[in-house]
Amino acid sequence: MKDKKAVVNGLIYALLIGIFCGAVGIAFNYAVKYTAALRGKFPILAAMIVMLVLGPVIVGINKWFKVPGFKATEGVIQAIRDDADMDIKVTPAAFIGLWLTGLAESSGTKEGGSFQIGAPIALWLGRKLSIEAPAKKQLIMCAVAAGFAAILGLPFFGAVLAAEVAFNKLEIKYLPYTAVSAAVSYALAVLLKAPRLRYAVKFSFNVPVLHLLGFVVIAAIAGALGRLMLYIFDWAGKGTGIIKNANVRVLVFGAAGAALVLLLNTQVYLSGGNVITAALAGSSNWYDFILKIFFLALLSKAGYKTGLLPQTIVIGGAFGGIAAVLLGIDPAMAVAAGMVGIVGGVSFCPAATFFLGMNMFGFSWQGIIFCAVFAVLGTLCGGRHAYYANKIPSVTEKK
Repeated sequence: MKDKKAVVNGLIYALLIGIFCGAVGIAFNYAVKYTAALRGKFPILAAMIVMLVLGPVIVGINKWFKVPGFKATEGVIQAIRDDADMDIKVTPAAFIGLWLTGLAESSGTKEGGSFQIGAPIALWLGRKLSIEAPAKKQLIMCAVAAGFAAILGLPFFGAVLAAEVAFNKLEIKYLPYTAVSAAVSYALAVLLKAPRLRYAVKFSFNVPVLHLLGFVVIAAIAGALGRLMLYIFDWAGKGTGIIKNANVRVLVFGAAGAALVLLLNTQVYLSGGNVITAALAGSSNWYDFILKIFFLALLSKAGYKTGLLPQTIVIGGAFGGIAAVLLGIDPAMAVAAGMVGIVGGVSFCPAATFFLGMNMFGFSWQGIIFCAVFAVLGTLCGGRHAYYANKIPSVTEKK
């Protein structure tokens, strides 16, 4: 009887978290959408000035909200592992900090919002309601699932990632709760017509065998590229860490990024949308994915609250696009292979990565097979070092 009561209580909390966290997540989704539209109207020089002016503000957000020890997405994942509490003030700090980052440098802040904004709300609900609350980790996991459903439109990915990300394996016992939160949140997002992360890719086996082999190779190399990205992040952290003062650091390296943007005369490597459009059309530049990695590493380590997942998807898609050009194969399927493969490589979450592909490209039977292969290969070639698993390799550590 006690177990049944715990299950019922858990499902009630999952439902409420889906509603509350979903509503806040949808508000953030629209805030980012309109901010991106506003920022797109800035002349390039004005946009870079805004980026530099907002840098110290973004760095100081947690201090101003009196949550200086909070470690963003890493902090949420650690709270799941430790079954720990979180201050409700993290929600406005994350919301405003991530929104300002979107205004400052148009990066993929939605992933950070999916993790950070809802978790404190879920824990607050657990404290305030009179019914017996589940473990804190379960509340946070439901919030993460609701966040990805509302902010990125990825309910399946969110539900599975929440049950996989902190454990280095899929904890199936939590799936009913994360699935309920994700489903309710996604229903609200669809009802309110919130933006969703979708790409038009038609999977088919009706291509030459060598083309199929090409897609497989792209997914495998993209997974290895994901691991290389983690080393690059470590190098970037060591480099930017030379400047100890956070305000000075964000100004110096923000200025370096702004100078490169002005030199290239394009902001495409900050936002990434046009990079994917070009990749899907088979007109990628060979250096697109390299510059995306550089900007992501530089600005994230400088202090801007950049999101890993959307930017990693763009990097993988850009890599797949140029590989398609070189191999003479279908660019859309190659882009999909790069996207799914690289996420497997940086996350070490094969089940969640598979459902990410399904959410982004649709549930065709061909897509199911392709995405399963891409996710497994990307994860295997990425190795056990993973951003989400908090196992980022250090290039300076002694072996």
